[in-house]
Amino acid sequence: MNPDGRQPERTRLAWRRTVLTFTVVVLLLARPVFAGRVSGAQALALALVALIWVATLLLTHARIRHMAADRPSPLTAATVYPMLVLVLLLTGAGLWIGLPA
Repeated sequence: MNPDGRQPERTRLAWRRTVLTFTVVVLLLARPVFAGRVSGAQALALALVALIWVATLLLTHARIRHMAADRPSPLTAATVYPMLVLVLLLTGAGLWIGLPA
């Protein structure tokens, strides 16, 4: 039996956990919207956050789909994910700093 037989399954689960974590962060950032305390600039920032979330979903889905191939494509997600996290961090910080107390 191949000792690495479960590695693809573990990797797929790790990608799904990453998307779940992104989803929780996006929902936490969107919390002020439900309280009605968002300005126009903050609404624009939240739209950017939503786009980042969609990009994360698409990237994860593509990576999981490519893992099923005999020869998976190079790991481009390793360069894209850190950029998405950085933009999410900066946008989220800007959102929370600009909220009224």
